Amino acid sequence: MGPPAPTEAQLDAARGALVAAVAPRLTGGLIELLDTIRRDAEQTVDHDTLDTLLLAEGAGGADGNACAVATEFEEWLRAHRDEIDALAIWFGEPARRAEVTDAMVKALLAAIRADRPRLAPAHVWRAYAHLDGYRGEAPTGDLTQLVALARRVAGLDASLIAQEERVRRNFQRWVMERHQGAGERFTDEPMVWLRMIRDHVATSLRLERDDFDFAPFDSAGGLGSWLTSAAGGSGGGPAGG
Repeated sequence: MGPPAPTEAQLDAARGALVAAVAPRLTGGLIELLDTIRRDAEQTVDHDTLDTLLLAEGAGGADGNACAVATEFEEWLRAHRDEIDALAIWFGEPARRAEVTDAMVKALLAAIRADRPRLAPAHVWRAYAHLDGYRGEAPTGDLTQLVALARRVAGLDASLIAQEERVRRNFQRWVMERHQGAGERFTDEPMVWLRMIRDHVATSLRLERDDFDFAPFDSAGGLGSWLTSAAGGSGGGPAGG
């Protein structure tokens, strides 16, 4: 059994003896030096004001991080190009790109999430937007982001471009070519339908026959009204891919 713990009186006596021994050595100069050291080492902890994260980067900076993400994404797509239908078309048979369906893109997204969750479309989009100097708004959906990113990697687009922006550009070019070609002009009703189709493809990748049973097509009469309108106007339709 060890010695008994000192009493409060014994502790006070020992403390007083130490103070008495040290006090004569604490001259004005030493006190000032110690206080200066204290002030220099002192830290104020503010528990009320929270910091805001302004930028998060690795040692390589924004360019290095973006390149690393883009490289990993490109390598993954190329490594799986023969296993996933959408990639097989975009990389190997680009003329068939209009055949890529929502289901194919969802399968691609599921494969990435299962194997490389860090390659989330939103994360990869930010990397390519930085590298390509893209200044537009990022698409809100994972599928439309993924389509644009895969097309960029496969070389179908020279730089990053949002699905909606690409579809609108293609639509405008197609309408202008039709008007300039044989002097054809779309009447008001077919143009309304064509714009609805354009907007649908911009967000849903492609138009299926069953889509005419849902908004906004159903409120305009569905597939039958579209066929009647197309027959009465100039018909046809722009390629969304």
